[in-house]
Amino acid sequence: MADPRERSGRTGTRGKADRLAGRAAACFVIGGLVLGALLIPGVGNSPKGWGPAYAVGTPVAVELSGACDIRSVRTSSKAGRSVARCADAEWTQDGTVRTGTLYAYGSDISGNREGRPSFTGEARAFRGRAYGRPTGLDLVMSFAVVSVLVLCLLGCIGFAAAAYRARRSV
Repeated sequence: MADPRERSGRTGTRGKADRLAGRAAACFVIGGLVLGALLIPGVGNSPKGWGPAYAVGTPVAVELSGACDIRSVRTSSKAGRSVARCADAEWTQDGTVRTGTLYAYGSDISGNREGRPSFTGEARAFRGRAYGRPTGLDLVMSFAVVSVLVLCLLGCIGFAAAAYRARRSV
């Protein structure tokens, strides 16, 4: 039987450091999988980041000056909601007229008598873009993904720091 003094010390601390390093690696893998799911086309029915940008944006009234590119987003085997991307949209934010891109659902875009499209929904502007109101599920999913990524990043940093500290104490 081995002497109990030989089991303590380096072996126990090294094992703890290895476990912590393994947990840090697991956090990186989970974060990578979540980020990969976020970037796969068709996972959401909206441009990435639409929900959080809408949540923190400033309410604006949007005027469309040109045509909109409206596409139906497919999810698995069925067609999802159509998403519109309207370049050269104008809105007033903080007393300044701004021009940028509007992202909205196709159902919020309608034509008028002159043939020009008009935006009939509710929009908010954030960093040079305007976003139509997303569905409640899109908002929840967007914040859930962002929350998981932040928690993974904090977990990775914490476990990596603890592993480094445990290895230094050997």
